Amino acid sequence: MDVLKYRLGTVGGLVFAPEQPDGTPPPLGGLRMELRVAAHGQCIVLHGVPVAEGFEVDLAELDLPPRLYPASVYYIDQRGAQPPGTFYLNIEGGC
Repeated sequence: MDVLKYRLGTVGGLVFAPEQPDGTPPPLGGLRMELRVAAHGQCIVLHGVPVAEGFEVDLAELDLPPRLYPASVYYIDQRGAQPPGTFYLNIEGGC
């Protein structure tokens, strides 16, 4: 499974760009995105903000200690949530 690193205190958002099965970007109108992080027996949900390239998520909103967390990206359209993309979010401390 892929690992995405995030250092505490990093400024700026992370952009997730959805792709259709043929590799092209879908129209973003009517599409929503959620990043779900499993931590301490809970599911923390961050909503993506539409930007030109896809959806931006501000990981600074996560108030979690450094460690490896399972995470999933869900794209939600009129049919509901599409199968998630899963990865590990490695939150690193320090400067």
